[in-house]
Amino acid sequence: MVRKEKVGGGRRQSKKTSLSPFLFREGPGGPIRTDFGSYEKGTPDWNDGPTPSMLILDDNDLCYCYEAALAKIFHDIGQAGVQYGPLTTNSNAVVSSALRKGGFNAGRPPVWAPGWGTPLP
Repeated sequence: MVRKEKVGGGRRQSKKTSLSPFLFREGPGGPIRTDFGSYEKGTPDWNDGPTPSMLILDDNDLCYCYEAALAKIFHDIGQAGVQYGPLTTNSNAVVSSALRKGGFNAGRPPVWAPGWGTPLP
């Protein structure tokens, strides 16, 4: 089974043949809060069309352990009380910080992503 993890539109998706995509998302306004769960029609930022994304990892390993580790990282970021900043401490900072803390080398997104690379606690 091949797992592909992508980041785009303020979310990180995992795709595996036996799983639906998984969403990690930060919401704007006040302190950063993080949400995660299945990425499907009706979830925030859902897009029926193509969405800019980037491949993070493509291998034959299971993704459950990555999702559990990233869920904990997102929880910890949400509990830190960092105030949302549209150009710095935003969804892009959340995703890039979570990927870095999870041991991924995400590189740069294919689109302008203010806040990408901003470290969060």
